[in-house]
Amino acid sequence: MRVSGFASLLALMASVVSLNAFSAEQPAASSTINRAFEVAGIHLLCEQAAPLLQRGLPEALSQQYQASLNQQFAARELCASLARDVQLTLNEEQLAKVTVLLDNPIAATMTEQERLATGPGPEGSLGLAAYRSKVLEQTPRGPRVDLVERLDAAAQTSALTSRLRYEVGKTQALLNLKAQGAELSEEELSRQTAEQGRKLDEISREQVKVFLLYAYRRVPSETLQTYVELYEQPPVKALMRTVKDSLSHVFAERRGQLK
Repeated sequence: MRVSGFASLLALMASVVSLNAFSAEQPAASSTINRAFEVAGIHLLCEQAAPLLQRGLPEALSQQYQASLNQQFAARELCASLARDVQLTLNEEQLAKVTVLLDNPIAATMTEQERLATGPGPEGSLGLAAYRSKVLEQTPRGPRVDLVERLDAAAQTSALTSRLRYEVGKTQALLNLKAQGAELSEEELSRQTAEQGRKLDEISREQVKVFLLYAYRRVPSETLQTYVELYEQPPVKALMRTVKDSLSHVFAERRGQLK
C-alpha cells in the first residue's frame, strides 16, 4: 500500500506500547528523491516521529526534551538522513521510475480507499472495528488475503510501522533512563528491547492485514493485483526495503545527539 496509511496504522498500535547537528552534513536531497518519497509516503513516515515520541512521554520529560526532540526528529531532517542512505542504493533513474510507477490513478484510488477506511462513521473507523472483531472470530483466507500479504511484503508497510514504533519506544526508554541519571549503550538498549520488537512485528502484520482487507474490500481483485505488482517492481521494493533498513540507525545516530 502507499504508506499514506501510516498515521492510521500507528494510531491503531498506540495502545500496544507504551535544524540539528546533522543538517550541515547532509547532502541536499534531489528533487527526484523528494518526489519518490512523496508518492511512496515516506514523508508521512518522517512526520510521525516527533509527535509519537512526545505523546508517549510523561509530561515532565516531554517538556524537558521537547526542543531537543523537535530538533533531532524533525520530519525534514529524518527524511534527509533516509534520503542519504537511499541514494547509496538507488540511482536517479531508479528513483524516477518509482515516481512513474506510484504516481498513477490506481495508486490514487487505493489511497482514497485507505482514507475512507479511517474516517468517521460506519464506513470508516466504526466499520473497521466491527470487521476486526469479525476477523478474530473467523480468520480470512483465500486469494484476497494472499494479495494483501504480498502487498505488505513489497511495500514493507507492517515492517515500517512496527520499526517506527519500536525505535520510538527505545528513544522514550533512553530518555527515562537519562532522567534517572543512568545511561545505556545502543547495543544494550537494543538487546533489552528485542523481545518487544518481535511482538510489535507480529502485531503489526496482523493489524495491517486486517486494515488492508477492510480498506480494499470494494476494490476489484484485478485492480488490487495490478496495485500489488506496482510495489513488486524492483525499484519500488528496493526503496521501501532501504528505508526500513535505514530507520534504526538513523534513530540511533539522533538518539546520540539528545541532550
